[in-house]
Amino acid sequence: MDKFESQIVEYVADLEYKDLTRDAIEAAKERLLDSLAVAYASYPTKPVTAMRNFAMASSSLCGATLLGTSHKAPVDHAAAEQSRGWPIINRTGQPLGEWL
Repeated sequence: MDKFESQIVEYVADLEYKDLTRDAIEAAKERLLDSLAVAYASYPTKPVTAMRNFAMASSSLCGATLLGTSHKAPVDHAAAEQSRGWPIINRTGQPLGEWL
């Protein structure tokens, strides 16, 4: 880890809720809700279903649970599956692509 990375890690590790401004808290809530809405909206699309099927083809007792399932997949498969829908729908909620 380089010096810059170490500084960010230390800052985040020491950060407490009381240190955040009201604007920062509201912005975080907005980003979280926006991300959950995109995940929900993209869940039934073809590319997301393909990634979910890929991730569900493997199991791991110590894996990560796939969103919307009780299946535990290897962490790298789950990470690929969980990140799949975010770029599919833009912030206005309009699908990006003919295949949706």
